[in-house]
Amino acid sequence: MSRANPRKAIDAIMPLPIKTGGISINPMTLGLYAALEKIGSPLLTGETVQTLDWLPTLYLLTHDPEEALLGNLADKAFEWAKTQPVTVVEAIQRAAYAQMGRVSDVVPQAQKKKESQTRGNDGWIVQWVDYAAKRYGWSYHEIMWEVPASAIALLLRCDRVADNKIFPLSEIEKIDDGKKT
Repeated sequence: MSRANPRKAIDAIMPLPIKTGGISINPMTLGLYAALEKIGSPLLTGETVQTLDWLPTLYLLTHDPEEALLGNLADKAFEWAKTQPVTVVEAIQRAAYAQMGRVSDVVPQAQKKKESQTRGNDGWIVQWVDYAAKRYGWSYHEIMWEVPASAIALLLRCDRVADNKIFPLSEIEKIDDGKKT
């Protein structure tokens, strides 16, 4: 029997929202990454900032990003924050890091290192969109807003798995062990 634990790969393919304080933090999508980059989110930059500077990020993570980006995001975020206890805001931050962890858990180490050395996405979002569109025929909207980024990251590592097949457990275990299939 294999000693591999496929939990990370399963979480990547089917990430669930994280609920905290009655608020749901959805899985990260490529569209959400792009929106967070656009606003200079501390979630992506790693900068240490005041809680108020986190509010646009937390608002994006807890609301429909397509709607949230219409109008003044900062105004919407501050109005929403007035209705939330401080403990909920802190819990959302922790859940945001957990959702991002589902993506980083399945990104190969070399790619993680390269991405951490550059500011911005350095084109990886475009590459992942191109891959998913060509390989699976998904629409731009599906790729950007519906398919979790963690699932696309995992699919990038599994070029031997047939496009129309579900992952066999043996392949998931290899991925979880960090071996490219």
